[in-house]
Amino acid sequence: MVPSTVSRMPRRSVTVRVAATLAALALGAGLAACADTTRIPPAPTDTGAAEPLFASDEEALAAAVAAYEEYAAVVDALLARDAPTTQLREVAEIKIAESTEAEIEEFLGGGYTATAPREISASQLQGRISEEDGSELVVLYVCEDLTNVDVVDEAGESVVGERTNPRTEIEVVIRVKPDFEGVVTEREVWNGSGICA
Repeated sequence: MVPSTVSRMPRRSVTVRVAATLAALALGAGLAACADTTRIPPAPTDTGAAEPLFASDEEALAAAVAAYEEYAAVVDALLARDAPTTQLREVAEIKIAESTEAEIEEFLGGGYTATAPREISASQLQGRISEEDGSELVVLYVCEDLTNVDVVDEAGESVVGERTNPRTEIEVVIRVKPDFEGVVTEREVWNGSGICA
C-alpha cells in the first residue's frame, strides 16, 4: 500500500513524486548530479602510462556498452519485481551498488513496480584511461529511452504523468578488468546533446 503520507497528497503531487522516483530509479543511481562536461580527466599521454587493455576504441566501447547493458538489466529486473540472474554487486562497484540498492528498496517499499526495461538506444565513447593494475576506465555516453516504461501502484494504476521527453543522455564510467569483466563505477545525467538525437 502506498505510504499514508503519500496517499493524503493530491493526485498531481503523487504523479510528480513518482515521476521523480522513476527518474532516480528506473534510470539507476546518481541522477541527482548533472554535468555539461565530463568529470573524468583525459587519459595520460606520457610514455610511462600503462598499456591499453583494448586494441581499439571500438573494442573498448563495445565492452563498456555490454557491461552497462548488464547493469541496466539487473536494475530494471529489480524495479519490475523480477529476480535478476545476476546480482547488482557483480555489475557495479560497491558505492554505486549500495546507493542503487537503497533507492530500489524505497521504490518497491512504496508499492511501485516498473512495467518494462529501459532501452539503451545509442552510445558514444568519451575517453579511455589505462590503470596500473591492467584495467581500463572507459567513459561513454548513452541514450536511455523510457518510452515503453511505466510505473504502476499496487492496484495496477499508472502513477506517471505524460513525459515531454522520455529520453535522457547519461555519462557512464565502466571499469574493465584485465579479464575483460566490466563493472559500473559512476553514472550521471549529462547535459550535453547529440547522443539521443
